[in-house]
Amino acid sequence: MFLSTSLYIALGIFALGLIYKVSSWFRYDFGPDSDKIKPLTRALAAARGIVLVLLSRKIITFLKVFLFEVLFQARSFRESPFCWLMHMFIFAGFVLLLLMHALDKLITSAVFVDYSPTLNPFLFLRNLFAALVLIGLGIAIYRRFIQKIPRLHTSPMDIFVIVILAIIAGSGVFLESVKITSYSRYTSMVEEYASFENEEGPKSLESYWVKEFDIVSPKVKGPFDPNVL
Repeated sequence: MFLSTSLYIALGIFALGLIYKVSSWFRYDFGPDSDKIKPLTRALAAARGIVLVLLSRKIITFLKVFLFEVLFQARSFRESPFCWLMHMFIFAGFVLLLLMHALDKLITSAVFVDYSPTLNPFLFLRNLFAALVLIGLGIAIYRRFIQKIPRLHTSPMDIFVIVILAIIAGSGVFLESVKITSYSRYTSMVEEYASFENEEGPKSLESYWVKEFDIVSPKVKGPFDPNVL
């Protein structure tokens, strides 16, 4: 409940920020005579232009630009393939994490009927997307603070974005690592999914998880008899 509420609050804040940013296109003056054009007039003109593009052959050009220049960031690739790789790792990894992990109940579960966050390939993909984000952030840190490319100006906002993305991706990896070794998570998993044919089954399974996944168990300790495993 808490996580779902936090997610919707975050999405609400994002929506408000997006609305505020877009509204600045129509509120601010951009020339000596722009103050004569009211914000509503600008907004209506923009809406009319968008509709005309969508209903004309220009939609093909629009889709092409959106696909290559926005989603695949072709301009960045033309300037520097290494920089493009960094941007794509961060952008693609974060967006896919949002769609397949944060919004899994709304999107992933609807698309994949056999979806389970703890099973492959979904578990692997989630870890892969997190790794892409962290690698991209590593490249960004290298370029800005180690390589120190002269044309790159690092503002406080740049540092904030790098830090917040690192916290989001890193905390997810850390949380999953903790869950792997958590005995309470193990017992919850056993209660939900496991069934045993004899009394030795729980001990054998727990011993296996202690040995292979470093579960911190208060009941069993290594070394283990191969027959138990």
